[in-house]
Parts: sequence; structure tokens; C-alpha cells
Amino acid sequence: SNSVSAVMAGVEPLTRVGSPRQVRLHGGQQRTPPREDPLGGSGGGSCGSNWSPAREGGFWEEAQRRIDEGLEQRLARALEGERRALEELSVELRRKIQEQHVATVEAAQQSTTATLMSFEELSKSTAETACKLQVELSQFRSCCASAREAAQHEVEAFRRELV
Repeated sequence: SNSVSAVMAGVEPLTRVGSPRQVRLHGGQQRTPPREDPLGGSGGGSCGSNWSPAREGGFWEEAQRRIDEGLEQRLARALEGERRALEELSVELRRKIQEQHVATVEAAQQSTTATLMSFEELSKSTAETACKLQVELSQFRSCCASAREAAQHEVEAFRRELV
């Protein structure tokens, strides 16, 4: 839109003011063109020359048409440039979004991996502790069984002494 504005800033369509011989130029200034035949002839006035208001009106209409065509072409080029710039910006934004998506996925994977590794370490530690407790429990049961056996032998020996 900046290039379109720049194109439009320097162009103001020709506007008839007052007589058909006056035109408004850019900036609001008025100018009366020289009294020449607009189609190439020369003459000092309307007497004895080929000049006529109708012919001059056609000249100015043709001039306005050419200006309009030039303006349309400049606007079309400017709009095409804007369209290309927007397209390039769109491609760049898509690329950045894709890069950000990849970075986000990688960060999530790293976070998940770290959490899983921590969970794995905790699981291993819990399994080792469970194994140690099972060994200690087995030793305690063995100790209890030995104490029970010893107590039973003593009770039997005491009963024999009493009998």
C-alpha cells in the first residue's frame, strides 16, 4: 500500500475549470495552454487556423485517457509488487511457524525424555529397595525360625527334666 500511495501522490487527473482552455495542474495551479492547433498545426487564434474547441476537447480527453492508462499501469505494477511482497511475507511467516513448531516439539520431547529418565531412575531405586527389604525379611524369618526351633528344644529339654 505504500507504493500505491506513492504512485497516487504525484498524480492528479486533469480537471477542466472555467473555459475549455484552462486545466488544473498538480498542486491546484491553473494554466492556459498556448493557442496552437492541438493536432500539430500552428496559428495565433481561431481565425484562419484549424483549431476548434471540439478538437481541443478531444485532445484533452485523449490526454486524460493516456494519463489514466499510465496510472492504471503504474497502479497495476505497484499492486503486483505489493502482492509479491505479501506472498513472500506469507512464505516467511509459514517458515517461521514451522521452525517454531519443530522447536516446540523438540522441547516437549526433551522434557518428556527427562521426565521418563527420572521416572526410570525412581523405578530402579524402588525395585532395588524392594529387593533389599525382601532379603532382610527372609533373614528375619530365618532368624525367627531358628529362635523358635531353639525355644522348642529348650522346652522339650525342660519337660524331660520335669518328668
